[in-house]
Amino acid sequence: LKNYLLTAGSPISSVTDYERHAMALMALGINPYSGTPTDYVTPIVSAFDGVQIGEVIVHDDIFAVFPLLKTGYSTGDEIIQKTIAYIISKQASSGSWGDPDTTAAAIQALSLATDLSGVSVAITQAKAYLHLAQQSNGGFSNGFSTSWVMQAIAALNESPAQWAPGDLYPEDYLSSLQQSDGGIEPTSSDVFTRTWATEYAIPASLGKTWSSLLQSFSKPVSVSGWGGAVLGTSTSALITTSASSTATSS
Repeated sequence: LKNYLLTAGSPISSVTDYERHAMALMALGINPYSGTPTDYVTPIVSAFDGVQIGEVIVHDDIFAVFPLLKTGYSTGDEIIQKTIAYIISKQASSGSWGDPDTTAAAIQALSLATDLSGVSVAITQAKAYLHLAQQSNGGFSNGFSTSWVMQAIAALNESPAQWAPGDLYPEDYLSSLQQSDGGIEPTSSDVFTRTWATEYAIPASLGKTWSSLLQSFSKPVSVSGWGGAVLGTSTSALITTSASSTATSS
């Protein structure tokens, strides 16, 4: 897999594609700036418009936090401060970001920036929502959501005993979905559903957060823009595309 990612190009259609690819490389110890023919960090930084990253949705902001905080950025940088503020601004009055899995992802991101304004309150409200959303079987609607919530619990350094309504833990529900071949979800489900569900279950069962899986890398020596990376032709095109998309959405 590592050898494949070092050489193979992959179709990129959104900022989240850059973010997830960067995370995969970093989990394997590959520098996302220079370890492959494609720089996967610069386009993320270039998609920052001064308020948020990419499209006017919260997912690309949440998933930008993980690679950026491991590639030379910190909570002292404007791009992180504004992105965190944008994530918080999209939290509903219920404490959620629409559903348990997105809420759990937001908690993972916010837990990396607890020194910033509003983060602690947002996490407290999100936890309250997840407790209400948890089912008596210990799970959160399905295996996908349950795996992400388990990672959020790990990010919060909370005991499983704090998440056991009816004496059943999230991992009890997740293990109930495991089939005799080791995969998660019924064998009647399509292979892609089962593959995704099983991949999510592995770090969740190990109590590993996304951030904990990523190795750290330094920024290139020459940087510009938002305290970030050097802008080239491809990233300038991404800025134009992002700005056009944002204008159309609004």
